[in-house]
This record gives sequence, structure tokens and C-alpha cells, in this order.
Amino acid sequence: MTAHDIRTHEDTPWEGWTVWRTLAAADAVIVHTRESAQVVTRRLGAGRIVVVIHHGDYAFFEDGAPGRAEARATLGLPARAKLLLAFGAIRPYKGIGELIAALPEIRRREPEAHLVVAGPLLVGTEAEYRAAIERASVGPHVTLRPAYVPHAQVAAYFRAADAALFNYRDVTDSGALRIAASLGTPIVATAVGGFGEFLTDGVSGRLVPPGDRGALVSAVVATLADPAAAAPEICREYGARVFTREMAAGFGEQKNFAVAQATRPWVLSLDADEVVTEPLRREIEAVVRSTDACDGYRVPRLTWFLGRPIRHCGWYPAPVLRLFRRGHGRFNDALVHEEVVVDGPVGDLGADLLHHSYDSIADHLKKLDLYTGLDARMLARRGVRLTARASPWLFVVKPFLAFVRRYVSQRGFLEGRHGLVLCASAAFVVFVNAVKLWELDASR
Repeated sequence: MTAHDIRTHEDTPWEGWTVWRTLAAADAVIVHTRESAQVVTRRLGAGRIVVVIHHGDYAFFEDGAPGRAEARATLGLPARAKLLLAFGAIRPYKGIGELIAALPEIRRREPEAHLVVAGPLLVGTEAEYRAAIERASVGPHVTLRPAYVPHAQVAAYFRAADAALFNYRDVTDSGALRIAASLGTPIVATAVGGFGEFLTDGVSGRLVPPGDRGALVSAVVATLADPAAAAPEICREYGARVFTREMAAGFGEQKNFAVAQATRPWVLSLDADEVVTEPLRREIEAVVRSTDACDGYRVPRLTWFLGRPIRHCGWYPAPVLRLFRRGHGRFNDALVHEEVVVDGPVGDLGADLLHHSYDSIADHLKKLDLYTGLDARMLARRGVRLTARASPWLFVVKPFLAFVRRYVSQRGFLEGRHGLVLCASAAFVVFVNAVKLWELDASR
């Protein structure tokens, strides 16, 4: 039996009793999130077969989807406003009333904010929502369309929006959220149900605690102010094809998916925080015009840390292979710190690739948390275990040696305080890798 939801949306006793009586009769239950699997196992017992099959890819909505300006014109939505979309069946558990109540505060910080609510009204009345809009004094700044949205218009709503909001009180999963992610619409969602499994806070969306209006308002305003939120639309304006895809198996696998979409003879792989300088552009153009070029090229990368470029600590020139012939190169399957492997000769370019990776300590710590989790999984994959003999090495000696290597051997001391902080952070990363490996071992 497939259970799209394991919770009753309106939480009535009769519905809850019916759901669990039905699931109890099944020999096996298929759910869409790990959190759902844990709930089913806890309710029905460990002997029950429970299988997790995640939602499929919603990228088919991308075909023929209009650009932002066209989508707004087609749907009759404000052309210049910052549109916040609440999409899907209108029901109390989705917190739309709370979104309406929070809109005045959002508009105080972002005056162009405009809420669009689109979807069939399944619980409650239109008059109740109109009254909520009137109480909040936001009538001109809310578009309420409580009706079924035809399939042909679905993508247009998400393309028209500056952000999609999922202020759910509780949930198993959401197809609307998956559509938003597939179409590249920035997402703000509550950290409930399976949302935390699908979204990485600060990376693929912004997660806030349910019921916390202040956190919701701050996340929405920050999303509207984030230049990266406009990146998909800007890319399309320059003629690029844009693909949005859940990263389920690490950076290497994700980038190989991107490489597979390429159609030109050469592939240049760039991260969002990297910039091609004018001298590097000229070198790349010369390579792709050449008739005797190598199959791949490394470029020196100059990384900026807390506002200044770092030329020591092992960070420069740190060449990375990013330019290669399509069909001759691919990324390895590393979860993080992935590298390109090329079948054929590899050359070197001379101009720098700029890497604006860490603008603040907060930004550094956020990325540290993501990367160390992936590092620990790779250590476990290689069979590293925290035995009594290995613990002193992993927890103490290895972090200390990492600091000494970067600060002394790689002359990090020449970078002043920036070098000290960077080298200490590098040692801390090694320590946290061990701690997270310990967590993984304990969870087995």
C-alpha cells in the first residue's frame, strides 16, 4: 500500500482511526520520506515492511514554461511587485491565514511584497479569507484565487513568483514544493515533516520553525533581497537552459547530471561563487578555437576569505580542472570536494579563476556544517571507524597536524589574522569530521 500522507490534514479522530486501520491491513507500506517511515514503523511495529520511495522528478513542468514577465502578463499578476506564492489546495494546516497576518510586517521591510494564493478551497470559506485580508489591511496587496488551477497554468504561477511559501503547521511532503524546486523558484518553508529531508537550509531553501512569525518574516525578506534568487531568470534572459534538481547523492553525481545536459563541444564547470576574469575568458576562448588543444585544462583558483584574497595556507594556486571536452571528462562520485577526471592529455591555463567563497564567519560555519556531514559519510564509505586506537589520531593528532601544515609549512602566518583564523578553521573541520563520523557510528 502506498501512503502519500500518513497524517490526516484536518486531524479528525475518525480520519486518523481510518488511516491507521487501513495501513495496519497492508503487508508492506510505501512512503515518500524517511520521517514517514519512522512514524509507520513506530506505529505498526518493527516487523512491518516499510519502503521509502521519494517523489519523482517534476522537471516536466519546465517544458514550455514561460519567463517571468510573460507568466505575470498571462496570469494577470502585478508586473513589478515581489510576488510571494502560496500554491495548492487551501486548507488550514497550510498556514495561509498566518501568511496573510504576517504580510503587513513583511511589507514594512519589503514594500513591494504581494501575496498570491492560488488553489482550490477545500476547507473553510472564501469569506473567511477575505475577512482575514481585511483585518490585516492588505487588500490591494493580496491576490486570492480560490479555484482549481489548470495544469497548463501551474508552471506559470511558479515562474511568476519571486518566492514560494510553504508555511505548513505539519506535513508529510508536498508536491507543490517539489514543483517550486524543479522550476527554480526560491523557497521558504517550515521545518516540518519531510521538508528538512528535501531542503538544505540556506542552500536549496530557507527553513523556519513552524509558528514563528518573526523567523518567517525574516526568511521571506532575506529571500527577496538575495540576488541569487533571481539567478534562474537572469540565466534564461541570456538564452541559457536552466535545470533544477534535488541533490540526492552528493556534489559529484549532481555535476555529472549537469555535464550530461551540455550540448556544445566544451564544458566549463563553475560554482555559483566563482568568477571568470577577463584574462581567463580570453585564454578559454583561445583553447576552444584551437585545433590541437588538450582534452582538459586546469586553472589556478584565487580564493577570498573574509574580504581578502588568500595566497598561502595551501589555497593558491590550488589549480582545479574545470574546462574539458564533452565526452572526455566527468566528475568522480565524491559527495563533496569532487574532481573532474579526463580521458586524455591535460594542460594548464595561467589566468586566475576567482573564488568568493567565505564572506563572513557565519557563512563559513554554515558551509562547514554541510561539508563535514558529507566528509563524514565519505569516511564511513571508505571503512574508517572510530576504534579506541583511532580516536586519539582522529580527534587530536590529525587536527593539530592540519593546523601546523597550513600555518607553518604552507606559510599561513604570512596572511596575518586571516591566516590564523583560516588555519584554525581547517583544523576544526578535521575535528568535526571525526565527531560526525562518531555520530554515524553511534546511529548504526
